[in-house]
Amino acid sequence: MIRFLKLDFNNRLFSKPYPCLWVGLLLIIALLNTEFNQRKGSLIINHLYSPFYSQEYAKIYLETPLPMIWSFKVNDNYERQLSIFSTSWDTLITTPPGNPILYSFWRDADAGRNQITNLSNTTTEPMEISIFSPVNSADTTIITSGSAQLKQYQSIEYFGKNFTTVRFTSNGNQSELIYCFFGLGSPVPIALNTSLENIPPSIEKIKNVIIVESNKYQIRKRWGPIRIFVIYLPIVNNSKVKVDFFPG
Repeated sequence: MIRFLKLDFNNRLFSKPYPCLWVGLLLIIALLNTEFNQRKGSLIINHLYSPFYSQEYAKIYLETPLPMIWSFKVNDNYERQLSIFSTSWDTLITTPPGNPILYSFWRDADAGRNQITNLSNTTTEPMEISIFSPVNSADTTIITSGSAQLKQYQSIEYFGKNFTTVRFTSNGNQSELIYCFFGLGSPVPIALNTSLENIPPSIEKIKNVIIVESNKYQIRKRWGPIRIFVIYLPIVNNSKVKVDFFPG
């Protein structure tokens, strides 16, 4: 806790020339200003956090471990360096230049403090960051069967009962990225329109990603009663994907 002291400049202590005292006070003020200038914020699951400036950090406290996706969008042609850590792990991510490019990273988050810090030196354009997890409601809910068109950052959920087929269809030919959660397990990343011989830098390091060279992919399985949560995180923001759910 920082206590602010009222300085009485009529006091004899300040009426005499004490160079060391003044230098010390100025140093303390400079240190306090350095701390205050490092902006900080709180992350909210399934909500966009913007703007995210250089040397800023944002955090979230979790009561229980959760499957978590971290996304970060670069809005100018400069690389960024990001530090992400939980209570038992940490990682350092450097994004290559791109404008605008959306990157993502997933790993199960621990209970306690989870934080992302923008270590970049550039002070030009801020970033957009967000975290996603199936613990909160999606933007669209489908109970029996149906479909929806998703834009960047949008999500959809489906409550299956037995056999369920999920189909993803892209409306373009650029690489697309979809994360699919089945229950509260780890996500299944799916990259549509992506060649194994030319995987984009924003996708190639994603753990367990399924590479699909066509614009369509489907999963059919007997899951039983389950909630399926889908979040759409394409590389660029002008694309859409159609998600269909079938009870069979």
